[in-house]
Amino acid sequence: MAKLVSSGYVRVVLTTNFDRLLEQALQDVEIEPTLLSTEDDAKGLRPLASALPKALVCKLHGDYRDSRIRNTAAELAVYPEAVSQLLDRILDGFGLIVCSWSAKWDVVLRRAIEWRSTRRFATFCACRGEPEEEARRLIEHCQAVRIEIREVNHFFEDVLHKVRALERLGSNHPVIAKEEVKLYLSEYRYRIRLHDLVTREVGQTKNRIHSVGLSLTNALDPEEYQRRLSLYESMCESLVSMLAALAYHDTGAHTKLLVKAVERMSTISFPEEPFCAAYQQLAFLPALFCFYAAGIAAQDNDRWKHLAGLLLRASHLDPATGKKKTSHFRNHPSGSFRRNGNESVQPAARGS
Repeated sequence: MAKLVSSGYVRVVLTTNFDRLLEQALQDVEIEPTLLSTEDDAKGLRPLASALPKALVCKLHGDYRDSRIRNTAAELAVYPEAVSQLLDRILDGFGLIVCSWSAKWDVVLRRAIEWRSTRRFATFCACRGEPEEEARRLIEHCQAVRIEIREVNHFFEDVLHKVRALERLGSNHPVIAKEEVKLYLSEYRYRIRLHDLVTREVGQTKNRIHSVGLSLTNALDPEEYQRRLSLYESMCESLVSMLAALAYHDTGAHTKLLVKAVERMSTISFPEEPFCAAYQQLAFLPALFCFYAAGIAAQDNDRWKHLAGLLLRASHLDPATGKKKTSHFRNHPSGSFRRNGNESVQPAARGS
């Protein structure tokens, strides 16, 4: 756990323990945590949105050195108001890794997790053996991912190794791309970063496709067609993951960003000489992936503003006529996969 904190992967720790073993472990890796164990600590904490500490340890039931620890059923029946408010903010703004917690006696904490207003981030529950009934119901309610473990320390070591492996994959990995979008959606102050993230990924995706140098003037070859299909799919995976997460989790504030991303992917330059119809249509496949991923995600979570924007507002420049068209006509499977792929297409006349 301490190594996850020192590496920056974990910023907030909620614990029901009274001891100081966690603080000592953090100090061993040269991290001096910000401790919170009383209502006064919660009141004095700066807003998380403006200054999140490198390591915040919330001892929800108190510290053994303080007489205000909460241990009896009556004491655990309610948290002080300031602690409850802070807990709600943490649960709303972070994903959860729950480890070896029975959920049986901590009624207030269990309810706080059940009642949290948003679920932008995943919840993982690491259990040794069969969980208690209360924990089992909580796992089902939160749709948490249950992980069987043998020892707590080995579990966190395994998490650390896997996270570092993901980091080596780079920011273009679909999982990382999706989580970045969810992080930036969690707070209003990240709106500019979100815009820059999506806009940059659209540009990088188009550059990756362009850099491969897929000529549209070559004669149709079945093997080459299949190769291009796989290339298009792999080169836009991160963007597809981003747009799906954006369409699913955003409540409607970023519809324009979503529409612009699909429009840019639907805008493709074609050569001035005749080109192969099958390759020309296949070039719209990345836009098709983006359009359908975002549209299905929006529909799945009742984000009708996003879906309406994609269907009615997104447009592209038609290469055959040189005129603007609504993109959903282009972004249809029949437009990317054609039976008669051997036909040649004449480019649109300039100025038409």
